[in-house]
Amino acid sequence: MKSIICIILFLTSWTLSFAQQPFPVQSKHRISKELIDIQVTQTDGQTVPLSTIIPKDKNYIISIMASWCGPCRTELDAFQKVADEWAKELNTEIVAISIEKPSDTYKLIDLVKKQNWTMQVVHDKMAYTSRELEVFDIPHTYLVDQSGEIVYHTEGYASNLISQYKAEIEKL
Repeated sequence: MKSIICIILFLTSWTLSFAQQPFPVQSKHRISKELIDIQVTQTDGQTVPLSTIIPKDKNYIISIMASWCGPCRTELDAFQKVADEWAKELNTEIVAISIEKPSDTYKLIDLVKKQNWTMQVVHDKMAYTSRELEVFDIPHTYLVDQSGEIVYHTEGYASNLISQYKAEIEKL
């Protein structure tokens, strides 16, 4: 019983460790150590700073994913079903940040078209976002509030993910 309580406390503290941490829109360059804006490629091919994708005017659900990841696709299909409703009723946008290898942007674009996703999907070719968040497996999903702070985080896909995130958004 003691070990179960310890595990629960560890997981709770680990999840809460992300609370009130800003979602990264900048990173240190690996070689120069210079602070740089994280650049992402949109499905139209345009490269823009991540900060323009997630400005501080609404809540965001941000999924770190890849096109080859089955659980990521399942998660984003579920979020797509509520994306329009949540945008209107909960002031919450859903954004997927892919960490494909740099040459695989076309795979991501093909997947977005095939799945008919209307949510914002971008490619972080250098994986700065996942490095800053210490994401080693996907999907990793974050609820970011209007001030740009991470207020909730999940790892992996679960069938009750949508209800979990809706409950967390309603607390904001």
